[in-house]
Amino acid sequence: MSEPGQKLRLGALIALVVGSMIGGGIFSLPQNMAARADVGAVLIGWGITAVGMLALAFV
Repeated sequence: MSEPGQKLRLGALIALVVGSMIGGGIFSLPQNMAARADVGAVLIGWGITAVGMLALAFV
């Protein structure tokens, strides 16, 4: 039989949980924004976020 693979340590497990929480929020946030805000406010928010992400991408 083959030996068992490497086990995840505490730091890797914490990073996995935090990444899952942030990843889940990405899908629920637009739904909450659309239910509570006007269309114009949502579009302005998405525009500001897009400009910020582009600025980070070019750094």
